[in-house]
Amino acid sequence: MSTKIEKLPKSKVKITAAPTKKDLEKSENKALKKLGEEISIPGFRKGNAPLPMVRDRVNTTKLALTALDFLVNDLFQQAVKKHKLWPISQPEVKLPQDIKLLEKLFSNQNRLPKYTIEYIVEVRPEIKIKDYEHLPISRPSVIIKETEIDQSIQQLFNEWKKKQPQEARCEIATAATLAEAEKKAQKENRQSKEKLAKLTKQAPDDDWAKMIGEQNLESLRKKVKKLLLNIKRANAEHQLEELIFNFLIASAPDLELPETLVKTRLEQEEKQLTKQLEQTQSTIEEFLKQRNLTIDQLRDRWRQAIERNLKIDLILNHIAQEQNIKASDQEVDDEINQISDSKIREQFENQAQREYIKYMLRQRKVVSWLKEKIGKSP
Repeated sequence: MSTKIEKLPKSKVKITAAPTKKDLEKSENKALKKLGEEISIPGFRKGNAPLPMVRDRVNTTKLALTALDFLVNDLFQQAVKKHKLWPISQPEVKLPQDIKLLEKLFSNQNRLPKYTIEYIVEVRPEIKIKDYEHLPISRPSVIIKETEIDQSIQQLFNEWKKKQPQEARCEIATAATLAEAEKKAQKENRQSKEKLAKLTKQAPDDDWAKMIGEQNLESLRKKVKKLLLNIKRANAEHQLEELIFNFLIASAPDLELPETLVKTRLEQEEKQLTKQLEQTQSTIEEFLKQRNLTIDQLRDRWRQAIERNLKIDLILNHIAQEQNIKASDQEVDDEINQISDSKIREQFENQAQREYIKYMLRQRKVVSWLKEKIGKSP
């Protein structure tokens, strides 16, 4: 087989393949074997008759068309292997329409007629990206201001105040003096001092901190600061990843996504939304009306997010291959074992799910590897 490869837009390639006599003989034998299973020849069970006897008994056109099916598939697989292509869709096949030419092709003549098969197929896009080992990115700073701690504690205090009994608060509010308020609280069979302290509390202090289970206000401040620090660190990591992804996408401006991948993801988004709306007994029309959107606007938003995520995924996969970054079976086991629910854990034990987990772990490793490259000089 001789082949010619032509790159087309949108991550498509055109393959032009010309079969050799060996290719034709191989496809013809496959066709004869298949057709031999469909006809009866005296003295032989179906499928066991010699191929030359089958050839003498089958229609020439039927043999040529059946052999062509095998030839089309075989040549495509050979071209994919030879040129190291990664198809992500079924190929569009263009064949000469002359049936006489096809019959002549499989007529066992020594001189082959000129016959080529064209395939147009979407392939995984070629990615060209450099300098990703030295990312010109600064890590987002993580700083906790005292005012932020004060605001968080005040918010906690305000939420706490809202949960106090409204009736008692209104009753005490009608009292002219503190003594009268205490008397009214006692009359309603409440623990007067504790309730009064809660209801008259106007600002966070040590007593209030003790009421909510802390040693004092300072210990609460330390806990709030630690919580805010963890939240900010997580946000900073997310921001850092977004900066890395933006840089990688900008570094691969020629990356064209196969439309099949995008359309498949779009269909998944729409199906998922429809299913969610059915569970709430709503419709997509109502969903769009509430958000003042058209279906085309919604699909455009989906497309933008899908294209960005696909580019990130493909680039990370490319880096993983270049840097030989992998995830082990043991790491997959460790990830699955973290799932506490045994029924859910069982769902991840099949090979397809394990391969997906391995892939995601590898992508995560690539992101970690890229973070280590920040700030390092070329």
